[in-house]
Amino acid sequence: VGGFYPFNILFFFILPFKIAYNYSVIFHFIIGGVFTYLYARKLGADQSGGSLAALTFCFGSAYAGCFYNIVSLRTLAWFPLVLLLMEYYFDRPNLKYAFFTGIILGFQLLAGFVQMAIYSAFFYLIYFLYRAITDKTALKKILAFLSIFSAISAAIALPQLILTYQLAGFSNREGATAAFALWGSVFPSGLLGIVLPYSFSFKGNLYVGILSLLFVTYSLYSLKKDRAAMPVVLLLLLAVFLALGTYNPIYVSLLKMTKLYMFRNPSKFLFFGSFSLSVLA
Repeated sequence: VGGFYPFNILFFFILPFKIAYNYSVIFHFIIGGVFTYLYARKLGADQSGGSLAALTFCFGSAYAGCFYNIVSLRTLAWFPLVLLLMEYYFDRPNLKYAFFTGIILGFQLLAGFVQMAIYSAFFYLIYFLYRAITDKTALKKILAFLSIFSAISAAIALPQLILTYQLAGFSNREGATAAFALWGSVFPSGLLGIVLPYSFSFKGNLYVGILSLLFVTYSLYSLKKDRAAMPVVLLLLLAVFLALGTYNPIYVSLLKMTKLYMFRNPSKFLFFGSFSLSVLA
């Protein structure tokens, strides 16, 4: 239920339940779109490009219908804001951005869908390390940012994480196997849903509109001249790679090595692929 999530406390203390629930949905759609717009603009998009990114994110498969449910909506609305703040950090390195991004990840961990919040944290790490390496950031600065980012988010979310861990011990996630974790893997043909959504959408949620694919194709071509969107391409490739789950031998091997069986349904990774496609468009 996201009992510690600040905006839940704000909405549900102030407003009657039905009104609070509905306005919470609207609020998170708005901030998800606004943050996506600002992030796309930061990468170099003009107003039309930023608007297209926001619209395809909010009404493509990533976000329309809350992806899976209301907790997905609350958790993932903040994803583009963290990437935006990281971009500001690489423009002008200041550890205040590590502090702010840590707060936002803390909000995500409190929002009610810990699995997707942890997936977000993984993609933040990949994004940050890629940007740090390409910018030749000093190791000391990298460690300082990641330490603050991790400590702040963990401190904010600790009460929720402790309770979630206890609850998981009484659920079917306790003693889960690899088969549990691999349930919901995306069959490779399911990726055709990006162009044939009515035929393949049940196998994978990856759709941003047919016209947008033309813009995505052009953006990939334009990377030769402007590599600002390269980290987004990396997130897209990684998301699709992980979403294949049981049909990806490398993913299966890593899963069995780490024994992280409590998280299931690799198709959830496609959210990050849909977001990336929206920004590339």
